[in-house]
Amino acid sequence: MKGYVWGKVGEKAQIPIVNDRERQTYYGALNCVSGRFHITPSKKGDSQETIHFIKYLQKEYPGIKLKLFWNGASYHDSEDIRNFLSEENKGLERKDWKVECIQFAPYAPEQNPTEDIWRCGKKFIRECWHLCKSFAKETVQIRLPKAEKDRLDLYCEKVGRTQTDLIREFIRSLPV
Repeated sequence: MKGYVWGKVGEKAQIPIVNDRERQTYYGALNCVSGRFHITPSKKGDSQETIHFIKYLQKEYPGIKLKLFWNGASYHDSEDIRNFLSEENKGLERKDWKVECIQFAPYAPEQNPTEDIWRCGKKFIRECWHLCKSFAKETVQIRLPKAEKDRLDLYCEKVGRTQTDLIREFIRSLPV
């Protein structure tokens, strides 16, 4: 960054730059069978928060084996995570593991469907920031009866659009 200011000759002027935005971290997982996306706010992205999120998923899907596909974040392969997974899967053959974690290829966000969800969320915030009091405090959740969900899925497939695109289009069409 370059600019000009008034000051004494020969003295370096310092201009403090304040970043008023709060950092927000979220953990997310897409259930590839049901299409349900789980998202939880977190203090930060680290091993302990990752373990907390895995435990949350285990509570959401009790008795179900979890296969987690994830990116190459350093804490995904930390000693804490390896110890947690070893304890969870202790004494079980690999085919019976309660939690299995599979890493996507390095630098391959196109393999990860969650990246599209994050991208859409960020785009929505950039375009509609004035509608959001705080992304951390508000979420929109729509519950549909199975017949309506199936009908929406068929329509999306037929027209080649996502549910998110259709909902956004509907919202934009509302009179203000």
